[in-house]
Amino acid sequence: MNKDQAVKLLQEFAATDHEEQGQENPSEVWDVLTCELYFKESTSRSKYPGGQECGDYKINLSNFCNSFEQLPSSIDAIADEMVRVSEGRDLVTIFISDRMDDGYTDMFEWQR
Repeated sequence: MNKDQAVKLLQEFAATDHEEQGQENPSEVWDVLTCELYFKESTSRSKYPGGQECGDYKINLSNFCNSFEQLPSSIDAIADEMVRVSEGRDLVTIFISDRMDDGYTDMFEWQR
């Protein structure tokens, strides 16, 4: 993954009208939104108690900005983190959600 790819994905997420797509407004769950990255090279992923596969790396979006509205000004920093952890691996899926400890999402999920 390169930075341009990461920025493009994050910009797409920020520009999506989530409510129009039947999702909750990400602002309502911002404090618990995470971005899970799944890489092609992963051979065995752990699973959540609900049976879903865990991502290879999880980013808490609230560590970079305090609200969905502030996301556009933090995209570069989040993209830098995504590139840093990918270390040349091929990204298969980016999953942004309010996933709980049991693996289920409560009100929000976005995937590419």
